[in-house]
Amino acid sequence: MIYSCIRFSQRIRPILRNFKSSAFGKVNYSRENSQLRTRVSTDAVLKPGLKLALKCGVFTVISTNAVFLGSLILGFETWQARYSKAKSDYAIRNFISKVRGCIEKILGRPLKAFDVYWAIVACNILVFLGLNSKFSSTLLPYFCSSPYGPTPVLSLVLSLFSHKSLFHLGINMYVLHSFASSVISLVGVEDFFSVFIAGGIFSSYISLLNKLLRRSTFPSLGASGGICAIIGALSMLQPNARLCVPFVVDIIPHSFQANSAVWIILSIEIFGLVFLSRRSALDHAAHAGGLVFGMLYGMNGVESIWKRHRDVLSWWKSIRDQKLKKRLQ
Repeated sequence: MIYSCIRFSQRIRPILRNFKSSAFGKVNYSRENSQLRTRVSTDAVLKPGLKLALKCGVFTVISTNAVFLGSLILGFETWQARYSKAKSDYAIRNFISKVRGCIEKILGRPLKAFDVYWAIVACNILVFLGLNSKFSSTLLPYFCSSPYGPTPVLSLVLSLFSHKSLFHLGINMYVLHSFASSVISLVGVEDFFSVFIAGGIFSSYISLLNKLLRRSTFPSLGASGGICAIIGALSMLQPNARLCVPFVVDIIPHSFQANSAVWIILSIEIFGLVFLSRRSALDHAAHAGGLVFGMLYGMNGVESIWKRHRDVLSWWKSIRDQKLKKRLQ
């Protein structure tokens, strides 16, 4: 789940006061009914405007495409570095081989497809430890997504790896674990990673647009935008799969057809976005954005996705072969 930073502990509030952004410079905090609320003066919220929305939009388009392209190329080069019998004269392959060898030496076993999930977990844990260390005052402004933060564009990515509490981190990683193996088996490691990262960036951008429209100064953080993208993708790729609510299923056995469940979840998030945004601790805009991204990704089906893989790799091999010919001339 993506939580607003207003739910943070007492330790976080002084950090937000010191945000360099003028919007945060005049935020006053008070306690009422055991919940932290903000009172922002009318001149404090300086609307970044269309320029920031366009800037972040361009970054979102470029970065999401770069993630899909880069992950496919990296996956191909990793495979070539491992299985190609020919001696590689590519620096990138040699580097990948060394890195892979070091990781496998540490793990004591060959890398597996599901290890990409554990890599995501490790990144989230490292960021969580950093946000709860003496460096939190420096890191937090960059790892919370807000149009009024110091680096709104960079935070679209970084906020995907930050969490409010151990429970927040644990429940997100548990849900991601529930869907990871199914999506990896359908579209491969590269696209699983790409959907998670690109879907997270897109969801952060939708959340940022919502904050701009509402002039909300509440930053957001969490991996659930990317997780919603994974759920949306699986629901379209395997519409007859059965989904259930975590933990509740252990008490009350139940299941929902994925194709129906995802539309119900999306409807709930849109309802929350329209009617509950000012009162809810959840970032419904980010959740809805992640679901839509994943659903659009999965609508064309598995065959279309693997055809795109082949087309991209054919294009990359042609470029690589041309460079090799020039070197040999």
